Formats: sequence, C-alpha cells, structure tokens
Amino acid sequence: MQTRPWLEQVWSEVVRSGLPPAYADRLLTELSDHAEELGDQAEQRLGKAEELAGAAVLAYRSSSFAGRHPLAAFVLLPLLLVVAGLGVHAVVVVASLEGLAWAFGQPDHPVVAWAAIASVRLIGYVSPLAVVIGGWAVYRRCGRPLGWFLALALLVAGFAALIVTGFDPLMPAAPVDLFVKLVPPNELHRVAQAALTGAVGLSFAGLDRVRRVRAFATVLS
Repeated sequence: MQTRPWLEQVWSEVVRSGLPPAYADRLLTELSDHAEELGDQAEQRLGKAEELAGAAVLAYRSSSFAGRHPLAAFVLLPLLLVVAGLGVHAVVVVASLEGLAWAFGQPDHPVVAWAAIASVRLIGYVSPLAVVIGGWAVYRRCGRPLGWFLALALLVAGFAALIVTGFDPLMPAAPVDLFVKLVPPNELHRVAQAALTGAVGLSFAGLDRVRRVRAFATVLS
C-alpha cells in the first residue's frame, strides 16, 4: 500500500474538521515516520485515515474550553463580554471626563464636551470589535469549524446595531450629563457599528479560507 494517499487523507480530514493546518502538518510529519517504518502495514497497524483523524480532532478539541463547549464560547460568552465591555468603557469615559473637567477647571469646557462626544461615539465600536478580534484568536486555537466564528461575528454585529450613543455637540453639558443624556437613536451610527463589526469578522473568515486553501494546495501538490 502506498502510504502517501493515506497520509494525505488523514491531513485533509483533520483540516476539514477545523484544526489549524500547522497542527495537521506536525501530525503528518509524525505519522510519516511511523508509516515509513511500517510500510504496507501502516493503515492496518495505525488505523483507517478517518478513525485516526477523528481521534486527533477529539484530542485537540478537548484541550481547550472553546473546543469542548463551542456554544458557550462562540454564542453566550461573546454577548456577555460585549455588555461587560460597554460597562468598562462607560466607567473609563466618565472617569476620564471628570479628570479633564478638573484639569480645565470647568465641566462645560469645549475640550471636555468634544472629548465626551468622541469617546461615547466609540462605545458602539470598541467593545464589539474587541470581542470579534478576541473570538478570532480563540477560534484559531480551538479546532472548531469556521461556522462557529461566523456565528459569533454575526451575533456581535447584530448586537452592535442595537447600541445607541450620541450627543448634540451644540449643547455641551457636564461630563456626567453628557454621558447620561443620550440623543434619539442615530441610525447611521448603528448601521456603521454593525457593518464595521461584521466586515471585520467576515475579513477574518476570508483570510482563514485563503490560508486553508493554500495549505491544501501545498500538501496535495
């Protein structure tokens, strides 16, 4: 039996299951040494390609929380983290504006007002984007299919569309008042928040597809 097709099948099954190509390459190198020693008995002694790949996938996924619990890691926790991020951002903004108000000696100073407007406008962008970027890092190490990360990105993007922030720059007030007195929903910003978050997630997904296609081309060539 030629071991090359068997090894390539193991590699393909592992990568199609969502494991990183780099891990599949290391597995392929390790199996190549054993297969070369066993020769025609490689498949009989080591197992069928599907079985071996399945065992490797199971072992890899069991090594991380996201690999074991994808629903929690890619659906439940991201939404909670966005909410927590909004809270942290709010605290930082209020504290910073209070500091600026103290530094300039008056809470309605133009610098304080415009800093409030800019920083609060960013609330709808920073937290969702941070969660998507963090989710991408988790996805690349958990061994789950790309669909889980896409679900995270789309859910967070949809949540970002619900975040409403905005002030009237012609009516600056005290920093805390600026943070509390929200203007009516700014649809343009809500669309932009969702679009930017979704675009970042889809860009990451596209890069992952390209990376995997290149890996397939290299191994199977």
